[in-house]
Amino acid sequence: MIPLNHIAFICDGNGRWAKNRGLPRTAGHIAGLKKTRTVVDWCIDRGVPNVSVFLWSTENWKRDSREVSGIMSAVVRYGPAFARHMHRRGVRLIHAGLRENIEPRVLAVIDESIELTTHNTAASLCLAFNYGGKTDILHALSAAIADADGQPVTEQAISRRLMSSPMPDVDLLVRTGGEFRISNFMLWQAAEAEFRASHTLWPDFSRQELDALIADYAALYTAQFDSAVASSVNGTAENITLTRAAR
Repeated sequence: MIPLNHIAFICDGNGRWAKNRGLPRTAGHIAGLKKTRTVVDWCIDRGVPNVSVFLWSTENWKRDSREVSGIMSAVVRYGPAFARHMHRRGVRLIHAGLRENIEPRVLAVIDESIELTTHNTAASLCLAFNYGGKTDILHALSAAIADADGQPVTEQAISRRLMSSPMPDVDLLVRTGGEFRISNFMLWQAAEAEFRASHTLWPDFSRQELDALIADYAALYTAQFDSAVASSVNGTAENITLTRAAR
């Protein structure tokens, strides 16, 4: 059993997907939201218990106001059905991100979705919305220092206070859309993750590509595990030889 415990996606390419089809950018974001639901289903069906998706960064507010308004309206329109679907699957939703700057109607959808799914245990889905990795670390560190009462702050203390908590660190980080940047996403959580870039635009991301990524991760993990076992066995044999020679 390959321990792929947490896969995270930077869902890039929605606007380009729409442009390639002569559609408004908002249509691409709606297609991206729908694909998010599908990809999460695929991950859960493959036994991945933790999934994160980067939907909206703290830098995205700089976009054209009409595009921003369209995206927020799409969240309000499609968010409740998305949450109900995840609830039926037993998925707990976690919001990672700041609440400031988000419209009340969007916050209401986020809060209701979190409350609806809060007791689910089949899997966890972190929705990174109005999220920035540097801000996440800063907030977690500040909280850890405030709670430390003068004692040294540990990595564990910071991890427990990250916006994605209690989800574990990321094992595999995937960015679609042909870019190779992590764009300030889960800098702490993905510090040791394997990174893969896909040239596929997010709305076109396929089941076959997901399977290929998981298979690639499994092959890498198996190779590392076999190497570690071989090193351990060789080291043990060498120690036995040295012990016998000492006698």
